[in-house]
Amino acid sequence: MSKKEKKIPRAVLKWIRGATADVILDPTLKDNRIEVSDEGKHVAMSDVSEKERNHLRFTAPPCVLGTEGLMSGRHYWEVEVRDNLYWVAGIFRGSADRRQPLSHKNAVWAVQLWNGSEFSALSDSVRTTLPLTLYSKRVGFYVNCEEQQLSFYNTETLYVIHNFKVHFTEKYYPLFCTADTEGLFVVVPKENKTYGKIRKRLEKGNRETRLDQDWRVGVYVDCEEGQLSFYNAETLNLIYTANLMTFVHPTLLDASQAQAL
Repeated sequence: MSKKEKKIPRAVLKWIRGATADVILDPTLKDNRIEVSDEGKHVAMSDVSEKERNHLRFTAPPCVLGTEGLMSGRHYWEVEVRDNLYWVAGIFRGSADRRQPLSHKNAVWAVQLWNGSEFSALSDSVRTTLPLTLYSKRVGFYVNCEEQQLSFYNTETLYVIHNFKVHFTEKYYPLFCTADTEGLFVVVPKENKTYGKIRKRLEKGNRETRLDQDWRVGVYVDCEEGQLSFYNAETLNLIYTANLMTFVHPTLLDASQAQAL
């Protein structure tokens, strides 16, 4: 690594990952040559010939945008590129023509890999060559709208891949482009996901719910309403709610009840 290449402390990356956004790909905002998975976390070309890929090199690979625009606050997401040799990922100015995102000036800020060996930063249709030593199969994307910051991170080595200064005067959308059948995967950072199998019984009378999946579960308690709820913290879907519960402070119990606790 050269002296100009900056490495961030792991504690800083952990703080950045605290702004993790649930980025979902919008199938209504995609090129017809690519396919988006049902959960909106994977995009890939269904089929592409070498001739067509070479043509895309001088035009633009097909793209898809995220569902939510970014205009304020901090946002972070990670993308696994795996063995994809032809991809572009970053952000796109929402008011620009979405039919060909990469063909407009002042519309895209991104990093790009082409032919597995040409790594670059892309802004205002200008490419800045980046050293392959910064390349990662898992790239972190960090947006701080108030600080006008867009940064890309190598999540394996913790080196900063590139920084852009962007004026978020309107909504900008996460951008994903690929000319490879391997595609791109939006993933949850490890610090924001509890690993290991969850196996719990949530009972109310004779009702029982078992969870046997790798989920991060959110627990919500409302003492006044007697409510205990469990949520899938990634999708925000409700898993189970137990109502009509009684929450009593230990200081309000008599001696025998307190000892039983």
